[in-house]
Amino acid sequence: MRSLSVTLSDSSFNVIWRSLHDREQKLQNIIDEHDEESDEAVVANNDIVYLRTVRDSLRKQAKDAGLADSSFELSEAILDLGSM
Repeated sequence: MRSLSVTLSDSSFNVIWRSLHDREQKLQNIIDEHDEESDEAVVANNDIVYLRTVRDSLRKQAKDAGLADSSFELSEAILDLGSM
């Protein structure tokens, strides 16, 4: 496996974190809209499993790097704080 080092602010990480959750929701919507045995649902299910594995690894790395708890916030309130 390759390793990539990236320097991110808490707010930049939050954008990535939100994107992962948004993508998971879109995949879940695909599963909900299709028969569970359909190709679409099976592919979406596999993608969710992989996405969650990546997200869990990313969470651990971010916590180990000392990112603030607000970096993992999904509420819209955190976006309002960034504009102050």
